[in-house]
Amino acid sequence: AKQLLLQGRFGDALDLLNTTYSSEDPERSKWLHQLHALSGWQLFRELAFEKAFRHFLFSKTVRLDKILSFWRSFLPHDWTWDSKGAGDDGSPETCDLEDLVRSQLQSKAGGASVDASAVAACVETANSCMAAFLLRYREAVLIGGQADGKEVDKILSPIDTLLIKLLILLDEEDDSRLQKLMRSQVRCTTDEALETFLREKKRRDVLAKLCRTQKKYEQALQEWNGVLDEASEDLAQGVRTSRMTRQQIVAEMVSVLSLAAGSPELLRRFIPRLIHVDSAPVLPLLAPRGAAASLPVAEVLELLKSTPDLSLQYLEHLVLKRPQEADPEHSLQLAKGYLSKLQAVCERSPDELDRQPSVLATRRKLQRLVAEAPDLDSGSLLPEVEKAGTMLLPEKVSLCRRANKHREAFLALVQDLNDLSRAEVYCRLLMAEGDGEREAINTKNDAVSLFAEKLPLWATPVVFPFPKKKTQPSAAFPSAGGAQEDSSLPAADLGSSPAASDLVDDTARPLILFLATLLCTWTAADQRVRVLPKVAAEYKDAAISLLMGYAGHSDLPPHEVLAILPDSWTLESLGGYLSKCARLHLHERRASLLEENLSSMVYLKTYSAWAQERSAKVTMDKEKCCPTCNRRFVGQDNVAKAFVAYPNETCVHLQCKEDLSICPKTGRNFTDNLSIYCSTLAASSPEPPSS
Repeated sequence: AKQLLLQGRFGDALDLLNTTYSSEDPERSKWLHQLHALSGWQLFRELAFEKAFRHFLFSKTVRLDKILSFWRSFLPHDWTWDSKGAGDDGSPETCDLEDLVRSQLQSKAGGASVDASAVAACVETANSCMAAFLLRYREAVLIGGQADGKEVDKILSPIDTLLIKLLILLDEEDDSRLQKLMRSQVRCTTDEALETFLREKKRRDVLAKLCRTQKKYEQALQEWNGVLDEASEDLAQGVRTSRMTRQQIVAEMVSVLSLAAGSPELLRRFIPRLIHVDSAPVLPLLAPRGAAASLPVAEVLELLKSTPDLSLQYLEHLVLKRPQEADPEHSLQLAKGYLSKLQAVCERSPDELDRQPSVLATRRKLQRLVAEAPDLDSGSLLPEVEKAGTMLLPEKVSLCRRANKHREAFLALVQDLNDLSRAEVYCRLLMAEGDGEREAINTKNDAVSLFAEKLPLWATPVVFPFPKKKTQPSAAFPSAGGAQEDSSLPAADLGSSPAASDLVDDTARPLILFLATLLCTWTAADQRVRVLPKVAAEYKDAAISLLMGYAGHSDLPPHEVLAILPDSWTLESLGGYLSKCARLHLHERRASLLEENLSSMVYLKTYSAWAQERSAKVTMDKEKCCPTCNRRFVGQDNVAKAFVAYPNETCVHLQCKEDLSICPKTGRNFTDNLSIYCSTLAASSPEPPSS
């Protein structure tokens, strides 16, 4: 077979092997592998590299170290191989691949000199075939799982080193095979020779990835920083020589920094550079759960000082998602950041406040922060909001609610925003907080924003519903609905109505405060027609609607309402409200009398049933016996033994009973025997029969 192979007759050699051994003979498999190895080396000697490596793939006896020895200059300096028995497999004498190619080409040319380009082309073909072979071989080693981790590292270390160099030399445009190799946990070490090779080929990105694999994070970041410098120079010159964009490089550096969580010095050193290039990937790194958790929040904010948007995003994550790690000062900083963005929009283009999606998103975030942040100092924010005038009225209302300045909030809702629906929602939110003092916003109801897109059912207005086209508040925030046409006229104030002056403080009940606001606004509209968005008659109708809708409510007692109503309002206009209050009061009075009478009757019946149950007794004499054991209850010593008495006068010894509620003689169940009136005596369940 060897002689046939030397003659290039592989088919005849295979026929000879099949004739000699049957398909089930184990010797056939052994010689078949040797046949592929012999054929591969014969083709390798003839420079038919593609066919040679195809035979190597089907041979288990071919020595990998023998193949690698032809690329000795590409391997680590400490790599060695055992040359003993290397010539028995038909392989050529070990030498450098280029020397082998030149020698074979000269032999084919009859000893004449060979063109260097022909040698280079043949070597490139060999490198390409070798790279494809090693990738297949490497995959087989990893999938096989026959060797342990250290053995696999020993096998793959020279393979990975050679693969990296070959794939770089082949200079593939898409670079996909090299990138796939780098993502599969490369086992080679970055010795001086490999580092020099990568720098000469301007592949510092590969060197950086190797350093990351070997946990040399500082060196990896330095290499990536150099690659980033080169990419920045290309961008400045208007050329593209780097294989990666600056955004991709930043993403790689962020990935390395996330692994170097215990090195705050690396974070301080490289984060400022990354922020100036591309700040978006840096935010997850700066999150409290990220690698920058080792840096104080104040230091992170200082690093982000030059990028307000990223600083705002960091504060959002800190305050809204990790509130236990945030201080009240951080909530205040976040709110001021939102206000700064909104004020800039007000100065640039006020129309964008209700139209631009990004601006609307910022306003919703501010509303959510005001509603949910537990320690937000709203008093410090109100002056900032008031600087914007009527542009940020919804924000002013939310902050007033937070600061318990309900009087100012109602004025803004009724007079400036002209939004009675939200004024009613404001009342319902305050009433949901409870009847006690509203010093802070800590209940679950306070998480509902006044200007939320979707309100819970309990907060939905009933007297002043939202327009039919918008059953819920729209995504856009309401703008000032009452622009004053005559700027010389002052805005209406609650103090302009002497009748309501005693009830306009911020501690008044919500509905009374809302009513007082409507009445004082009616007075102002009646005196100065052009100062408010509605005429006096509309405010009067709104006040009467509020009274009708909440007539009988504890926040609107009739005697207090009548005390603040204007004297000029006729009895006819208030007839509906007064009639409804009278009916409700009469109904409540009758209901209370009925309840009182029912309570007395129930008490008497309950007491009677209780007395009847207590009067139940059992007569025990010396002759009475237990129906279960037939023994007397009273012994010869005139001492009665413990027994259980059932409501049907059946008695059994205590030790003879099976169930306290079931009579052992008749089988009757007395669980529900008690009168229904006994449950009113706080008896959660019927008591068992007494003993």
